[in-house]
Amino acid sequence: MKWDREFTIGFDGVLNASINGLISKKMASTGFERVYDLVKILDEISGISGIPYPPVIILPEARVLEDREGVSAIIFANINYRVYGDRVNPVVETYLPLLLYGKNPVLKAIFAHELLHYIYLAIKYLREENLVSIDIYTSSLAGIVFIDEVYQIRPELVFSKSPSYVRILTNLDKIYSKYRLASQIKRNWIDRGKPTKKVSSKDMRRPLGAANMARMYFPDVVLERVREFMDQYVG
Repeated sequence: MKWDREFTIGFDGVLNASINGLISKKMASTGFERVYDLVKILDEISGISGIPYPPVIILPEARVLEDREGVSAIIFANINYRVYGDRVNPVVETYLPLLLYGKNPVLKAIFAHELLHYIYLAIKYLREENLVSIDIYTSSLAGIVFIDEVYQIRPELVFSKSPSYVRILTNLDKIYSKYRLASQIKRNWIDRGKPTKKVSSKDMRRPLGAANMARMYFPDVVLERVREFMDQYVG
C-alpha cells in the first residue's frame, strides 16, 4: 500500500504566539526544530500501521483537564475536528510543551495512541454509526494515566508488525512515568506562567450530529486499511 507520505503539520499558532510576545522566539525555534523529529516518528507510525497519519495541529500552550473532583491532568494530545469547506476533518491537536520536553519514546507512544482513536472514528464512519456527541479523546496523565480504551482499537491489531509499539501502547503509564513528562511540563512551563488553558470534561466533547458525521472526511487509503480491521474489531 502506497501513499504520499508527507504530513500536514500546523505550526502557525506557535509562530503567531512568538510574534505577539506570548512565548519566546527561542521556544518557537526549538519547537520548530523538534518538528523534524516528529515527522520521522509519524513516518514510522504510518509505515508500521499502513495508515497515513492525520493532520497534526501544534498549539502554543499547555492544557490541563480538570474533573468535578478537582483532579488535574495535563493533556499531551487529543483528537479534534476542523471544518474545511464541506468536510469535517479529524485532526490530532498537540501542544508546544510536549515537543519541548517530551523525549522521542514518549512522542512515539502518544502519537501512536492518538492513531488508535483516529481508526476508531473511521470505523464508526464506515459503519454509519452517527454519534450525537464525540469525545475529544486525549492522552493525559493525572497521577495515573487515563487510557480511554473504549474509544480506540486494540493496539495489537494495528501494530502487529511491531511488538515494541504494542508494548508501549499497553504500558503508557510506565512510559509517562519513566520520562517524567507531566512534571517537566509543570515545572518548566505551567509554573513559570507560560500560556496555559484549563478545560473541563464538558469542554472535551463536541456536539457533532448526524449531518456532520456524514461530512467527516477520511482519505480513501485510510478507509481501505481500516476495513481490514473491522471484522476483528468489536465495539
